[in-house]
Parts: sequence; C-alpha cells; structure tokens
Amino acid sequence: MGYIRAEYIKNNLKTEVDIVIDGLERLDWSEQEKPCLDQTLQVLNGVKNYTVWAVWIWNSMHHPVGSFYGSKYSLGNYDQCLKAPSNFGEPKIETQYCLSDVKVTDKDNQKYGSANEHDNTEEFLSVKSKEGRKADTLSWGACLPAVCSHGSVSKILKTIYLVNPITALEPQISVDYCDKAGERPVYSLKFYLFIFTIISLIIATIASSFYLEYNSTDSTLRRIAYSFSLKRNWSSFVKITDDEIPVLSFTKALAVSFTTCVHVFVFIVAGSISNGHDYDNLISVKDNTFGNTFQHIDLPAVENFFVISGLLLMKGLMEKKRNPIITLIQRYVRLIGSFSVLIFYTLAVSEYVGDGPIWKRIIGREQKACVKSWLVGLLMLGNYVDSDNICQQVSWYIPADYHLAVMGTALFCLWQWNRRIGKITTIIAVTLSMVITGITTYTKRLPGILLYDVEKLIHVRDNVVYTDTYMKSHHRAGSYFLGMAMGYIITVYRPTKYRGVISKECSYLGLAAAFMLGLKVLSAAPAWCLGEYNAWSSAIYAALNRNLWALATCVCIGITEYGDVQMLRRFMSWPGFTIFSRLAYGVYITHSLILERFLFSQRNPMHYDMFNLILNGIGILITSAGLAVLLWLFVESPLSNLANLLLIPTKKTLNGIENKREINGQTKITDIKTKAF
Repeated sequence: MGYIRAEYIKNNLKTEVDIVIDGLERLDWSEQEKPCLDQTLQVLNGVKNYTVWAVWIWNSMHHPVGSFYGSKYSLGNYDQCLKAPSNFGEPKIETQYCLSDVKVTDKDNQKYGSANEHDNTEEFLSVKSKEGRKADTLSWGACLPAVCSHGSVSKILKTIYLVNPITALEPQISVDYCDKAGERPVYSLKFYLFIFTIISLIIATIASSFYLEYNSTDSTLRRIAYSFSLKRNWSSFVKITDDEIPVLSFTKALAVSFTTCVHVFVFIVAGSISNGHDYDNLISVKDNTFGNTFQHIDLPAVENFFVISGLLLMKGLMEKKRNPIITLIQRYVRLIGSFSVLIFYTLAVSEYVGDGPIWKRIIGREQKACVKSWLVGLLMLGNYVDSDNICQQVSWYIPADYHLAVMGTALFCLWQWNRRIGKITTIIAVTLSMVITGITTYTKRLPGILLYDVEKLIHVRDNVVYTDTYMKSHHRAGSYFLGMAMGYIITVYRPTKYRGVISKECSYLGLAAAFMLGLKVLSAAPAWCLGEYNAWSSAIYAALNRNLWALATCVCIGITEYGDVQMLRRFMSWPGFTIFSRLAYGVYITHSLILERFLFSQRNPMHYDMFNLILNGIGILITSAGLAVLLWLFVESPLSNLANLLLIPTKKTLNGIENKREINGQTKITDIKTKAF
C-alpha cells in the first residue's frame, strides 16, 4: 500500500480528493458562498494530510451505491457527521447532514424490456422494472460545513458525484433538507398540550381509583370517578363473559396480528431498502398458487374486520334493543378516543420522537397531511374529504367502519318500521355493494388490486386504487352486509341450541371449501389484474374478490358455531384470544406509529428478508399491544363509560353507585345496573 501511495506522489497522480478540489476551484462562487468554499477546501486539504477531524467528516459519506439493485438511498453515516470533532474543537467547522435527490437521467420512464445490461447506463436506469420500480433518481446523504446553503451544497455534491458518475448525464441535484450539528429541537405548544392531556388522563384515572376506595356515598362526582376506575376498566378488559363468540375473538386476534406483519412488509418499501429487486421478486407473478398470494396480501385482515363489525352490529341491535341513535353515538365515542390520540400525536409529537437521515422527509410528509385534514378526520370524513391528505394512511378504516355502522343501522331501522320497504332497500343496497367497485374500476380504467405497482406502494397517496376505491366506505359495504347477515343468523338461531347440526364430515368439508375459495381469491389477482391491462377482467375481479373472501369468512364462522368441530372450537375458546381481541382497535391505532419510529429512523438502508420482517412484526405487535392496554385503561374505557353515564339512565343502589361487601377479607364489587331504552 505504501508503494502505491509513493507512485501516486512520484507521478503526480491525482486522488479523488485532488479532483474534487480542482473541480470546486473552477466553479463560480459568490461572496456569500465563499465561507462555504473555504471551509470545504479546508476539510479536503485536511483529508489529503490524513488529519483525523477532516477524514472523520469525509469518511461519513460515500458515493451512491446499489442503484442497479433497487436501492434508492445512499445515506453515509448520519451520527458520525453530526458528532464530528470539528464541532467541538479547533478548527471550528460545524457540520451539517444534508439529504439530496440526484436525478441521473432525464429520459422519460421507459417500458420494461426496452433496455438491457448491454445498453448505456442512462438508458438502463430510465426503464421501470417489471414491478414498476424507478431507478432514475437516488437520494444521497452528505456531510458538509454548516455554513453552506442548499445551493452551495448542490454545487459541491455535483463535483463529488462527477468523480465517479453512474451515467454520462450531468446530474440534477436538489437538496431536500439539512440537519445541523448541535441543533436542539424547539418544542411547540401543541407538544406540551399533548403531554399535558396524557398526564391529566393518567392523574384523573389514578385519583378516581383512590377516591372510590375511600368514598362510598352516591354522587355525580362518584359516578364520574367510577368511569375512570382502574379496577373497573381492568376487570372489563380481562373478564370472560358467557356471550363471547370464540371464533370472532380468534379471528380478530389473528386479523390484527396479520395486519401488523403485512404493514411491516408494506411500510419497509416506503423507507430505505438495500435490495429492492429481491422485494420486487416477492410480488412478481409466479407459477405457483401460494407464491401469487402476495399481490393481494392486503385483502384478508381488512375484510375480516368488516365482517366481524357487521356481525356484532346486527347482534347488538337485535339483542339489546337500544335506541339506534344512542348506539351510533356510543360507537362514535368508542372510536374517536384513541383516534384523537393518533391524530394529536401525529400533529404535535411525531416529529420529536426520532431522527435520522430520512426521518424529516417521511414524518414531515405525514405531519403536513395531518395538518390539512385533522378536523375532517375527527368528523369521520377523512376517507372522502381531502382523502389524499388523510391523517395516517392506515386510518381510513376508522371512518369507513363508522359509515357502514350508520348505513347498517339505517337498514335495520327500515326493517323495523316497514319490512317490505326494508327488504327492497336492503336488496338494492346489497346489489349495489356487490357491483359498485367493479363499475368504478371499469369506468375509471383502474387496476383491480392495490399492490399493482411498487412506486404506487411507496407513495400510496398517489395510488388511484387507494384513493378511489380502497378506502371508500361504499366499496366495502358488501363484506359488512354479509357480516350483518351472519349476525342475524347467529342471533335468531342461537348456536347453543343448534350446535352440532352440521355433521363432522360436512363441517370439515365446508372449512376446506372455504379455505380453497379464499386461496383462489388471493392467488387469482395476477391472472386477472396484472400484465397487459384489461378493463373487464380488472372490473370483475375488483367486484367479486372482497365479497367472495367475506363469504368464505362467514362460512368458517357458521361452521365453527353450528358444526361438529369441538377440537377447533376448544382451541378458539382460549381466553387469551378473547382478551387480545379487545386490544385489536388499540393495536391497529398504535402499530403504525411504532412502525414509523422503527423503520424511518434507520441510519442505513435495511436488508429485505422475510424472516427479519416476521421477527420485526412480532416485536411491533407486542409493543403495540402494550400501548393498546394503556389506551384501553386511560382513554377508551373512561370515555365509553362517561358516554354511557350520560346516555343511559342508571338505577341507584342502596349504597350508591356500587355495593361493597367484605367477603373473606376481599372486596366484592357489583357493577351498576343499566336500564336500556
């Protein structure tokens, strides 16, 4: 190595640093830019002399790599840059980490197959991959003096890039943002309001719990305090009642677990990934059935949630016979508590909980969207009004579920008022729900599935399927109505009376048929929707796939409740599934926040690997479940209890809100009884 270096000196061969210095000195610099040039040259000359502080800065960045294998980000070392010795000693050169976009070709995106590995690199990188991935732009992280403006940073990066370019084109470089060393966050008023609100809820809950222990007289204050009682809310969380439906608890627990893992799979591509082509291969069309299920991996969990929600709505309306308006208000309160925390957190706190090379880019994008649409979100209109800016991309399900609850309740009331009109309206609504997605897909020439293009998965707000059909409530009505029909059957023909009417042979045959139907729906997506576009096949698949999956789910529920499948029912009756199912909504609310913190604070591109994705999914699921318990105890249950206190009259007991008796040294609490309308 010493010999090689001596030859460089002897023959006056220029190193990369020498070329960069020469390039910078040839450029035109304004008076305002001179301090930037001087400090940059000071760093580069220090690198030539192998001075630690200078090499420290230079070593924290590198030329773009991985562009030919689906890696968009070349991030260097974010922490090394911002903690360089020159920030704290002599010479005093403060550093900044800048993330820039480098466009390496100015050609329009070409069709897949129009270039190969023997063509010019500019031609090759202008071609979208078969799965839709672009390679014409890369994101590059660089460490430079903090005195440099965005324009100066662009000049310096262009000079460095041209030392080792990947195309013949002179690059177009735009600086996104720069993080300066030692820069401390300035916390906003919204941040302090969020912290104050959360602390207030915790204090109110703890104080109410102590108050109930030492005060037994009936009063309005005590009734309010009882809504916040930790003992009461914990009991409602862990208590297993006789009217539980094990198959629903199991399905909810499975669905929310699957949703978390799927979102890890989807979110990772929106961040930095080192082997994008391996990821693309997973969602490419294959010759085997199971391999082709990944293109529609978004389907199972969401449709199961809608089926269960519809089933429980119908069951509740028929059994409890409460005022429908009261029921809808209770539903809104049940949803809005945790949803408000999600929105408030995104607006006020999210930007402060992490950092890293791409943190500001992605979290800033989510926060800006939330600023525009937070009020619409609280009004449960986010999936229709300004839906391109919906606050948190996964939150579309919340207003959709509420809209369908309103729709389902209206249909139920019509049946109660006039069965003939109710029947006609229901037939029309169900028929429309079955075909509306197909009609929209055909008329707008949309793809039949969500995951049809990698770039539209990375930038899902630009995905026309996501904005036009996927998140819209009326496109989800078919699954919900099938769930309501199943709820009607379970309520009228109680499983406790009709259990076992389906023989064991027919039960397992029916389960196998439902499984095959679901598998066929998932694996048929490539044949119907990918490849050369066909409006009719996309429309037919879009119209049928969700309803057929929901039908398969209802068949499984029906067989589990009415069939001779004792072993399966005993497995699903495990109390853990019931308890975890109560956290489903809280996990759904919190898991995206944990995912954002985990994925978008990464310092370097992650390596896509299915084992790692599953492992990370399990960790995020457990963390989200812990946060969901806190939401249950401090937000969801107290708000629901307060709503019930206001909406449903209570009978007073002799000793007030609850009767306490000491039995064997323990306190037995009998909850207040409610009288429904």
